[in-house]
Amino acid sequence: MAHACVDTLPTELMLIIFDLVYDNGNQRKNSHEFPYTLAVVCRRWLDLLLSKPRYWKRILIFLSGELRTPLPVIHACTQVFDNSDVYVSVRENHRDKDAHASESDLSIKAVMQAILPHIHRVKSLYLDLDFSSSLPKIGRDLHGHAGNLQTLQLSCTADDGSQDKSSEDENTLLPNKFIAPNLRNLHIDGRNFISACTMPDNTSWTRAIQFININNLRPSASEEKFRVISAIEALSLFPCLEKILFKNVDMSYDSQRDIHYGPYRFSRLTELFLENLSAETLAGFRAIDARLIQLKINCCEMNDPVLPYSQYLELNGINGTQNVAGTLLHWQGNELSVLGCSVFSDKILQAMSGQSDSEDSEAVAKGMICPGLNCLSIFDCPNFEASELVDMLKCRQQWHEDRFKIEQVDVNGLGPVLSQEEGTWLTQNIDDIEWDTEHPADGPYCLLEDDGNVALSWD
Repeated sequence: MAHACVDTLPTELMLIIFDLVYDNGNQRKNSHEFPYTLAVVCRRWLDLLLSKPRYWKRILIFLSGELRTPLPVIHACTQVFDNSDVYVSVRENHRDKDAHASESDLSIKAVMQAILPHIHRVKSLYLDLDFSSSLPKIGRDLHGHAGNLQTLQLSCTADDGSQDKSSEDENTLLPNKFIAPNLRNLHIDGRNFISACTMPDNTSWTRAIQFININNLRPSASEEKFRVISAIEALSLFPCLEKILFKNVDMSYDSQRDIHYGPYRFSRLTELFLENLSAETLAGFRAIDARLIQLKINCCEMNDPVLPYSQYLELNGINGTQNVAGTLLHWQGNELSVLGCSVFSDKILQAMSGQSDSEDSEAVAKGMICPGLNCLSIFDCPNFEASELVDMLKCRQQWHEDRFKIEQVDVNGLGPVLSQEEGTWLTQNIDDIEWDTEHPADGPYCLLEDDGNVALSWD
């Protein structure tokens, strides 16, 4: 049998093969490698791939490692941009801070110099680097008229401090050097955000932002912390902001001084997510004035902070050394979820019951935490007893016109086991009840069935 060399295949057939690879790309785990792995095979393949601009709408650039993208390939990509949307992703193989970069590694500066002349065509720009000092600064390294840009992500694995001061002095940050009137989604490292906050005018790229994710700001002991009140004040000037995420950010809050600042009105804000924050940082969010639909707090230190209003509150990973009773006392929402919270205990349930000798429901409400609660979801919280939960539900039902009644209860994951009497009461008195738990101390699984039967198993 005769064998044909791939080099002898006609151009038309080669392009058909490339089209098939491109069209089926989403079905492959290594789809990000097209067309780059093929482009480095030989000059002919590169020329054929470059003749099809649609192959290069999603540009993936690796700065280091075996998949490092040659700089000539990046320049070649930019030359075939057509008028359609372009999506650019720049990634770095994560390494330890003390590891030395290879001489063959691409510099982010060289990559940005290749991309910026075409920034007007980029719809999404994603940078995922090792350290904050490597990220381009808005208004200096990232500039131009990005009229098509809707998503910008400047992410790092760790905050290793600012770039060299001498580097910053070479090119002063100017607010109008970066223009992105259609930017909707911004994921930004903490130091870049601080620079943006200190600009005299940043409306050229902030006026359409709907979602902002601020992450990874860990100043050293010798650095002065940025005030969380200043961050909130800056964000209140984003007129279209609907969703905020603060993650792994350390900022300062002075309860004596900063209590006099705010509240700052957010007319469109509906979702606020706070993750891995200190108690000091978390305390500053009392300055937000918004009608939130969702407020989620994940793995934060809590010392009874006063939080903005939200219909739904989620506490996730709050350990038993934290203080949340004061927070729940002031929270006026109607749906509470606690997930993996060792702080959720019988003491919290007793405070939720509003036990009092008064017959005045207003007086009861003042001493009851979560007075407006009608939906409670508990997952993987092993530090409470089923009897205390049932007693709390009974107490809240006794008040005039069921004002404090909780209508929906879900208990799942690690948790206590029900008695048959408790299961019967829950089925008869709670409109929507689900109970499916595993006792944390090698005890049985407990399932509350629709007819009120409590089924126990040791499978």
